[in-house]
Amino acid sequence: MLGAVKAEVRNMEKSMSILGVGTLAELMDRALYDERLAAWVVGSLAGLGLVLGAIGLYGVVALATGRRTREVGIRMALEATHRNVLDLVIRQGVGLALVGIVVGLGGSLAATRWIASRLYGVSLIQALRYE
Repeated sequence: MLGAVKAEVRNMEKSMSILGVGTLAELMDRALYDERLAAWVVGSLAGLGLVLGAIGLYGVVALATGRRTREVGIRMALEATHRNVLDLVIRQGVGLALVGIVVGLGGSLAATRWIASRLYGVSLIQALRYE
């Protein structure tokens, strides 16, 4: 079909040439390539950040639990159940995670306000409304 369209355009206007012809899907793919690449990069970095955060949380909980090995041993010697010891470790891990979440949210809100103050004509409310 492309050949027929080119021939018809040539018959109508001899000096006109057709370049970059494709389907609408191909043209849209070419037009949105940069945005898709940026979204893929940002998504990949977000996933990497999530994995690194999980590994860091595991490391902190493992270190804190390892430092309390003697305490756990004493609790077990005083007839504490495995459930009590597990609750102690989980409570400590959840506490550390909550502290990290609170600090992270506070930092992100401060960074958002700082970035919004640097952008001309964009307020924080506008940025949140369009997301």
